[in-house]
Amino acid sequence: RCLEISMSSCLRHVLWLLLCLPASPRPLPDKNELANACYFTYRVGYVICDDGLGPEEAKEAMAAGRCNEDFRLIGSDFQRLAVRHYSHGGRPPLEEAMWLLTSPDNFQSRTLSECPPMQVIAYALMAEAKLYID
Repeated sequence: RCLEISMSSCLRHVLWLLLCLPASPRPLPDKNELANACYFTYRVGYVICDDGLGPEEAKEAMAAGRCNEDFRLIGSDFQRLAVRHYSHGGRPPLEEAMWLLTSPDNFQSRTLSECPPMQVIAYALMAEAKLYID
């Protein structure tokens, strides 16, 4: 139990440092840095349909508007929730992390290559949660 608390505390401090402290101070951002940063612009979109539908039935359901095609995880929102959790004791964004981590492998690979911090923070949040479950 003692080891779990200290590992969790250590993980929390490391993530807080990674999320909140600048790597090196600089006076101004690089040209277009905010517009090109993955957190600022990155979105992961999902289509939520009935699991029991086959591919053709799912296409028909999407065409008929019976599926939610507008569910998105936005990188900046995920970052804000993670920072609030680690710096102010807010709720951990575990639901968002689970959406990222239970996505198909091709979604996870794409997210990892296009916006690695989202995937890394999701894994860190789940690892920390598992310290208390397992």
